[in-house]
Amino acid sequence: MQYRQKIKKYGKVSLKKHYLIFVLVCLVAAFLGSEYRSTLLATKIKLVPKTEGIDAKLQLNTVIFKTNINRLPGSFSVKRNFIHGKSNKGVLETVVDKIKTGSVYLIFFDTIISISTTNVSLIIFVIAIFMLFALFWYFIINVYIVISRRIFLEGIIYEKISNQKFLFLSKTKKWLKVSFTMFLKKLMQILWSLTIIGYFIKRYSYYLVPYIVAENPNIDSLKAITLSKNMMKNHKWECFVLDLSFIGWDILGILTFGLSKIFFSNPYKTATMCYYYRDLRAIAKQNKIKYSEYLNDEFLFKKADQKLLEETYQDITKLAKQNKDLTSDQPKIKYHIFNFLGISTLDKKYEEDYRNSQINKLKISSYKAIINGKMYPNRLLPLEYKKKINIKVINNNYYLRHYSITSLILLFFIFSFIGWLWEVSIHFITDGGFVNRGVLHGPYLPIYGAGGVLILLFLNKLRQKPLFEFLATIILCGIVEYFTSFYLETVHHERWWNYDGYFLNLNGRICIEGLLIFGIGGFAVVYIVAPILDNLITKIKKKYLVVLCIALISIFVSDQIYSSKHPNIGDGITNYNSSHNHFKEKT
Repeated sequence: MQYRQKIKKYGKVSLKKHYLIFVLVCLVAAFLGSEYRSTLLATKIKLVPKTEGIDAKLQLNTVIFKTNINRLPGSFSVKRNFIHGKSNKGVLETVVDKIKTGSVYLIFFDTIISISTTNVSLIIFVIAIFMLFALFWYFIINVYIVISRRIFLEGIIYEKISNQKFLFLSKTKKWLKVSFTMFLKKLMQILWSLTIIGYFIKRYSYYLVPYIVAENPNIDSLKAITLSKNMMKNHKWECFVLDLSFIGWDILGILTFGLSKIFFSNPYKTATMCYYYRDLRAIAKQNKIKYSEYLNDEFLFKKADQKLLEETYQDITKLAKQNKDLTSDQPKIKYHIFNFLGISTLDKKYEEDYRNSQINKLKISSYKAIINGKMYPNRLLPLEYKKKINIKVINNNYYLRHYSITSLILLFFIFSFIGWLWEVSIHFITDGGFVNRGVLHGPYLPIYGAGGVLILLFLNKLRQKPLFEFLATIILCGIVEYFTSFYLETVHHERWWNYDGYFLNLNGRICIEGLLIFGIGGFAVVYIVAPILDNLITKIKKKYLVVLCIALISIFVSDQIYSSKHPNIGDGITNYNSSHNHFKEKT
């Protein structure tokens, strides 16, 4: 009892130090469905209007909320009757559910069978969507818990955590290996679940795998699983009781529709379990259990000596003296456009110098925190391949950059296509059919393209502050989505989406669930997707870029003109009656 209270106290201290990033990490996990899936209960409340003739009157509905609690060895359901609403799963959660339960496979095969064998292109499209979501689960949902644990583990003794830790597996070049390890763990758990007793026991036998891999992503998959079993020997019941001790917070989470979980209990529990792993790790090292030598990240649990840090980062002092702020060299008007909007000048050398200058500034700031012992020293990561990392490649993929006009145009169309593919795929997974989403007839949704480009332009100054970037992205995307909905309804007298009744919606045009997804997507665009795409775009010769931009704009404008009189409407577009969107037919 005293031990549980002690590590839970430590968990609260860690949460207090890193509250905002810990909450964000758990919130992303809930949206992805990697864990804490019952957290977003508040976003699933849906008020359902019941129509009588032409007038739609809001009726009081008795509903059953079914909330999965992933706290105990076996998930169980808590059912309660409520007035005022209808339970409605979020779109992303529904997709995750169907991937994890396997029902997506039934949808896939049923759709393939129903398609005419002569329609090869549609069959290829369906297969592509299926593969896309399979890869999404394998490489993102499957491994996100490892990234989460790495961030929480660094929070045990360090005061600061770099936002680059979300890319920890990418920068250590072990994403593929970790994906396979977590997949193998999941597969073995599924096989053991065929025996009821085996499911309960193996859940805790494999409990430490993501923690072990977070510490050492280079460990062999079977060794990681075996090490977890060895470390949990004689500790499974103890871990179960510690898990069970959070039941009060789980009940409070149900009563508050998941809000208490979002803002406290999820990160609190994760931080506490990381301290528990630290203690089991110390026992394993002391007893020299099999494979414990792979628990070799010494400075994850104790701070490095000041002298060692100064020797390891002695180049930073020199870098600080050499670094120059280049922005003052530019003409005043040009500088304001360049600096505020993040639009590139045509001077490639200046662009490169500016980017390097900004990267060096951020390095100096973060390395100063490392030298002072406030942040984990990445250079002391006990991985042999760390010395082989190409610094030039990392710098080229850096997010502190400005984008040329041609890059922004192409990024608009790429984001528009990705948005179209996302919505078409969502419809396929949730309802088992192909629908060309959007008001236009081409394979693009301009709202996604406009949102992505506006984030890169107007939120350029916030990129060094990820939390503010995330919040500002939510606000900006909310404004874009609201006024796009208003404009389309005003011009075409149709609605292409409707969030009426969703939790925290505004006139049915925007809702909190959608905005949070946009926030996460925008975060990925700024820090990962846009820099990588920009690198590829800049490799294309300028004359070809100009021709490509003109061609795409011409096609897009033609589609706009045609769609202004003949908008894309119909089943699954403007009168969509699925369980998620509730679009109503015109009466």
